[in-house]
Amino acid sequence: DPTNGDVIQALLYSVLLFMGFEAAACLGEESRRPHESIPRAMMLAIGGSGLFYLLVLYAVTVAFRPERVASDWGSNPLAVIALGDKWVGQPLSDLIRIGTIVDLVAFLIAAMNVAARGYFALARDGLIPRRFASLSRRGTPVGGIGLIVAANVIVMVVAIPFSDRYQVFSAAVSAGPIITLGVYLALCAIALRFLRDGGPRWRYPALLLAAAVPAFGLYGSVVPFPTGARLGGLVLALVSLLGAGIWTLWLTRRRPELLAMAARHAMRAPIP
Repeated sequence: DPTNGDVIQALLYSVLLFMGFEAAACLGEESRRPHESIPRAMMLAIGGSGLFYLLVLYAVTVAFRPERVASDWGSNPLAVIALGDKWVGQPLSDLIRIGTIVDLVAFLIAAMNVAARGYFALARDGLIPRRFASLSRRGTPVGGIGLIVAANVIVMVVAIPFSDRYQVFSAAVSAGPIITLGVYLALCAIALRFLRDGGPRWRYPALLLAAAVPAFGLYGSVVPFPTGARLGGLVLALVSLLGAGIWTLWLTRRRPELLAMAARHAMRAPIP
């Protein structure tokens, strides 16, 4: 409800709806003209997703009625399935359930693919141990998949002593959005370097707006201050971001040649 000051808290989830568009950069090495294909793919993904979300949210709001959408939909994540029974019949509700399961599996496959190839790129350039750059006979990044499987096993092992193991899962899930917003904010700070090299002045307010979105999202994730599993997720996110910062600082000071080599995959000209 925007009249109650809930916009900033909702901004965290709004940003997460578009999370994943940067996968075009991770998979861009497979294209013939990545410097042209990646920006187009990213903008089309954002624009197409935005129009799709707008259409679906409008339809669902009309179906629930605007005055009841917050109470009926906000309190029940499966309420959309019930709309099938109300407006069409049970066959549609069953199809929505099947579609939800297929969508979840597809998302997990996509996340595994992008993360595994991301780890492969890091290992290939020596930013993490090169043994993780191993490939199967079919070109599958075996090392990256192994890292992801190991991380999931660690979460399951950590959850064993807890009576409510779902809380461990919730903490791990709630850490992801905070980490993602932290990365987005760091990218905005890095982009300042490219603006100093010249270009249209409209890029400066665009960058400020781009930085404000994750900044407000981070603010909404800690105000009001989280408790329970969300607090565990916040701690896990801070530890992860701190570890990533220390790792980056170490590479900058001790192995700058590795960063320069990795940057050549993204830049039109080598970094001096």
